[in-house]
Amino acid sequence: MTMLPLFITFLLGAVVCLLLLSLSRFVGPRRPTPVKVLPFECGMEQINKPGAQVPVKFSVVAMLFIIFDIEVAFLYPWAVCFASSVYLAC
Repeated sequence: MTMLPLFITFLLGAVVCLLLLSLSRFVGPRRPTPVKVLPFECGMEQINKPGAQVPVKFSVVAMLFIIFDIEVAFLYPWAVCFASSVYLAC
């Protein structure tokens, strides 16, 4: 019984999403042209075919970025607590 408002909120959100998606699908104009169907990449002509292999260096750099980004997110609160404990000890 306590979860009923939460369930109703999720249900209403799902109904609104489905309603808006279906409304745009049936009401919106459909005029596909060969230019609109082409893959688009930042306003430039596409260099590689879709599904081309990505170099491993890219994945390594991405993983290192995520690791250090998460590390900084945990390091900042620790540094604030550490600084406040040092000042309190004085």
